[in-house]
Amino acid sequence: MQLTEDLNEKYNSIEEFRKKADASVAKISFSDKAYAPIAALKFLRLLRDHTQAILLLAYQEFNCQELFLLPSALALCRTVLETFGRLIWLIKENDPDKREIRFISMLENEKHENNKYRNEDRSRFDHDNNIFETHITQAQKNLSEGASVRRERVPKAQALLTEIGEDSLSELYSLLNKSVHGNHQATWIYTENDKALDLIKEEGWYCPLFICHYTYIFAIDEFLNKFGDDNAVVTEEIKKEIKDCQNRLSVCKSFI
Repeated sequence: MQLTEDLNEKYNSIEEFRKKADASVAKISFSDKAYAPIAALKFLRLLRDHTQAILLLAYQEFNCQELFLLPSALALCRTVLETFGRLIWLIKENDPDKREIRFISMLENEKHENNKYRNEDRSRFDHDNNIFETHITQAQKNLSEGASVRRERVPKAQALLTEIGEDSLSELYSLLNKSVHGNHQATWIYTENDKALDLIKEEGWYCPLFICHYTYIFAIDEFLNKFGDDNAVVTEEIKKEIKDCQNRLSVCKSFI
């Protein structure tokens, strides 16, 4: 099958940008004590790998005779949005101490969730709890003398996207709920006007490719502005491209 020209361009653009971004991020080095920036770097890698998985699904889809991988890509999009939201929330703060406190708050929150599911076999949960404690202690040591270690509230995923100023992504996150949870509504991509479709409409790929494109470029831009010195990656042309993507969100939403 042949993809529409718009989707082909978007796929190729994401791949080209990823290679440049990887090269720029690889130049950055951090102190071993810089816990929040190192955590942010790992979140960035996780975001890159999740988006790459969606691109691999897209590549497979675009080179076969049938369309059947879109439902999995849509489900993975929610994970991309969650990873993106946590990364941006963590590095939004300019003050290094506030970033460390946010990182500590995230760890405390995850530790609390981990401890909810203890059962008679406590070994795995205790092991993870000890890792949380180690990271929290080390991050606390990295705070400036006299800095407050008051825990900050960590919003849930959808609220977090709103808090970082991404209301449109928050709406997409909500719409993708049906794909993640396997609701009957998720099966409607196989029909149009109550008639069964032989193939999923290829335009449905606009949403996962938009999410990959937008979140990764936005994240790289934020990350390099905070920790790097190579600002040539996110060019004015790419920023304009992202703006165009934002303006076409209504197209994206219509295919979820």
